[in-house]
Amino acid sequence: MDTDESWVTLGQYSDEVEAKTLAHFLTSAKVPCRIGNPNLIGAPAFNVFVPRHALGDISRVLSWTVVAEYRDLVSATVVAGQLCRESIPSRVEGGTLSRPPGYGQPPGPFQVSAPRTLLERAKQILHERPVSDEELTRLALSQPLEDSEK
Repeated sequence: MDTDESWVTLGQYSDEVEAKTLAHFLTSAKVPCRIGNPNLIGAPAFNVFVPRHALGDISRVLSWTVVAEYRDLVSATVVAGQLCRESIPSRVEGGTLSRPPGYGQPPGPFQVSAPRTLLERAKQILHERPVSDEELTRLALSQPLEDSEK
C-alpha cells in the first residue's frame, strides 16, 4: 500500500470480516475505500482507509447510532462481530480502559453502534431468540434431506 497522505484511517479491526463489512457498506454508497495494514507494531491487522476529501460524505452515509450498551468490552465486541457477520457495519465506543477493573470507576459502559439506515435491522438481529442447545441437537439428529442421501 502506498503512503499517499490523502487517505486516512476510518476504522481499525483485528477481524477481516468486520473491515470488509465496513468497506462494502461504504463502496455501495459510492464512497471509495481500501483495506490495508499500516505495518505498525501492535496495530490492528485490518484498517479501512478512505480519501480525506470524502470524510464529510462518510459521516452522512454512516451516521453511527447506538444499538446496544454493555457493561463490559467483551460483550460489546461479540455483539459488534455478530452484526458484522450479518452484513451490518458496527463499532464499539465508550468505556475507560485506563484503569483495571476494581480501581475506581468501572471501565464501561460500552456502546455498539451501527449506521442509522441499518438500525432497525440491527435491533431485530439482536432481539432474535438464540437457537437453544436442545433445538440444535434435534436438528442435528433429524432425518437427512433427500438430496443428501444420494
